[in-house]
Amino acid sequence: MRAVPASPGDRRPLPLLSAQSLEKFARAVPEPRSEAGRSITMDTQELKYLTYLARVREKVESAWEYPRLARHEGWQGNLYIRFTIRRDGRLGPVTLLRSSGYPVLDDAALAALRDAIPFDQFPKVWEEPDLTITGNFIYTMGGWHVR
Repeated sequence: MRAVPASPGDRRPLPLLSAQSLEKFARAVPEPRSEAGRSITMDTQELKYLTYLARVREKVESAWEYPRLARHEGWQGNLYIRFTIRRDGRLGPVTLLRSSGYPVLDDAALAALRDAIPFDQFPKVWEEPDLTITGNFIYTMGGWHVR
């Protein structure tokens, strides 16, 4: 038996999906987000952001200190911070999304963000006015780092 190609005017639904199923599936697929206003994580693998975020991480980690009291007491933890960098490298809104459970650790991570400014300006080819980033700030007795 020879397969007959469908003509351009043939609008029959696929045999495995009814018209109702196709409609339901189409509504379930999220709309792609626009570049402006999107949020990324510090450990994103999107090539566009790799180098820029490596520089952000480097600046934050070099300004970040493990609080002496926390080290002495053996306090460890991780926290999540969402922050925005403006096109010109200024820091925009900063929000503590999840605490480490130790205010001294949270405050040190927030201070490192402020102390790291200004960040690099965005590459000229980037059109977005700002970039919102979520970082996982991790404290362990072996050190600290941002992911």
